[in-house]
Amino acid sequence: PVGSLAALLLCLILFFSQNMAQLTGNEAALLNARLKDSLIEYGFYLAAYDINSAAGIAGEAAGWMDEALREAEQAQQEAGDDPAALKKAEKKVKALQKVCGRYEIFRTDGQALAYVDQYKREGRASQNLVEEALALSEEYPGNLQAQYAAALIGSSLTYDGADHYDRTAKALLRLEEQYLEERVPGKEERLVFEKDIARMLMQIYHEEEAAEILEEIEEEAADTEVYELLARCYDHTGRQEEAYELAADCADRGVDSP
Repeated sequence: PVGSLAALLLCLILFFSQNMAQLTGNEAALLNARLKDSLIEYGFYLAAYDINSAAGIAGEAAGWMDEALREAEQAQQEAGDDPAALKKAEKKVKALQKVCGRYEIFRTDGQALAYVDQYKREGRASQNLVEEALALSEEYPGNLQAQYAAALIGSSLTYDGADHYDRTAKALLRLEEQYLEERVPGKEERLVFEKDIARMLMQIYHEEEAAEILEEIEEEAADTEVYELLARCYDHTGRQEEAYELAADCADRGVDSP
């Protein structure tokens, strides 16, 4: 009987501890549990390379966060001059803000994924999508995925008189810096990455920045494509003599190149 009673008490303790949020109406704990489950789902879909589903999970989770904060802040405003009600409302807002801060990934990486997914599904970038991706990259300048989305989408939309080129170039340079710092790629991966960044900069007519990147890897890469890209950058920026010297050097090496 004593053992049975102890077992019953243990079950009750576990039940109450696991369901305390629901029993007390603790919105912060409820939101945390909900977002924690969403994060597991988000990670599962990413591992399965299902970007569309991962982006959907992130968007839904971000919506819950926004709704919870909006309701809490509204309750804080409605508390008025009642000290007790105001203190309770402020405490609730702070608790929810703390929870949301733990899951900022849904607003950054998740939103960036959503933009990339939309771009790939539609097969092109609209001006509105470019603006949204750039705004995200500027709101979170230290987030790698946000810079990638802005760089990819912004550099794909080119037309005469476009006004997003400078902002896209800044996102590209932030992407380059953060990728090299966070991922620390090996030599081959780094050289391929740097060439890709240079190409995208050239797409938006930022050949000077592209040339700087290509000059850094020119000798190490010893790559015909690097020489070609660099010669184009020189030619487009009024450095024709250097472009000629580089082309002549390639010809002397016997490189089969346009």
